[in-house]
Amino acid sequence: MRQAAGGWLRFSDLSQAQREEALQSCRDVADTVYPGLDLSGEIGATHAQGLGDIVLVEGGRGIVAFAVCHYGPRSEAGADTCFVKFGAVRDGRSAVTRLSSAARRV
Repeated sequence: MRQAAGGWLRFSDLSQAQREEALQSCRDVADTVYPGLDLSGEIGATHAQGLGDIVLVEGGRGIVAFAVCHYGPRSEAGADTCFVKFGAVRDGRSAVTRLSSAARRV
């Protein structure tokens, strides 16, 4: 996956093959929060319905954090608000800081 400035990128900027890879990485991160947790459906629906985007934070071990962000007039957040529907961070102090920074940039 290509890394954007600041160590984060948007799911919508990825190719289909990269999205599949990102979905697996998001499942892996979510599994560290709660074994078996899979947000693939939520990520897919957010992307397909144009309800916002998914922020992916990369680190030394690939994706270390992600946030499903709803924004825009068609979303439940509304036109001028970003609602983080779900966020998860793999273990590590720097991931928390980078997720917070990336979510503010969506």
